[in-house]
Amino acid sequence: MSLSLRILLGLAPQLVLIGAVVAGTVMAYRGQASGALFVGCVVVGLAAIMGFVLVQQGFFFGWPAGMLMLVATLAMVGCAVFGVRDRVLHERGRDADCRITSFELRFLGDATNEFVYGLACRGDGPPALVEGQSDNPRPVGGRVTVRYDPVDTSIVSADGDHGDGQALFILAGIAAAVLLLAGLVAAVLD
Repeated sequence: MSLSLRILLGLAPQLVLIGAVVAGTVMAYRGQASGALFVGCVVVGLAAIMGFVLVQQGFFFGWPAGMLMLVATLAMVGCAVFGVRDRVLHERGRDADCRITSFELRFLGDATNEFVYGLACRGDGPPALVEGQSDNPRPVGGRVTVRYDPVDTSIVSADGDHGDGQALFILAGIAAAVLLLAGLVAAVLD
C-alpha cells in the first residue's frame, strides 16, 4: 500500500470525527440541541468504528496510538460540550431569580444520580434545574438565582463561575491536533 493511501486511511476517520464534533458544537450553540444530540451519537459511533479499524489494520503503533486517539477523542468531545455551554451562558445567558417548587432524585445508573429541581421564576426563566448529586440538596421553597439560555432553556446553571468557553475550545483544538498526529504517525510508521 502506498504511503499516501496509508496516510489517507490513517486520517480519514479522525477528520470525519472532528467535523462531526465541530458540526455538533455549532448546532448546539445555535440552540438546535436535538441536532447536536444526533451528531453526538454519530461521534460515539465513529469513535467505536475508528478503534475497530485501528485494531483490524494492525498498525505497528496500533494499541498506543489507539489509546491516545481514544483519550484525545474523549477530551475533544468533553471540552467542546462544556465549552459551548459556557460560551452560550456567557454570550446570551440571562439571570433569573427562581423559587424551587419541586425536587426529584434521578438514578442514572451505577452510582450516578442527579437532582432535578422544578422552578418558578419571576418573568421568563427555565422550568427546571438539573445538578449533579451533592451532600446538600437545595430545599423546596428556597430561592436560587440561575443563569439560562433563552434560546434553549435546557442550558441552565446555578453556578455563577462560568468563563467564556475559550480555554475549553483551545483544549478541544489541542486534542483534535493530537488525534490527527496519532493517526498520521500510526499510518506513516507502519
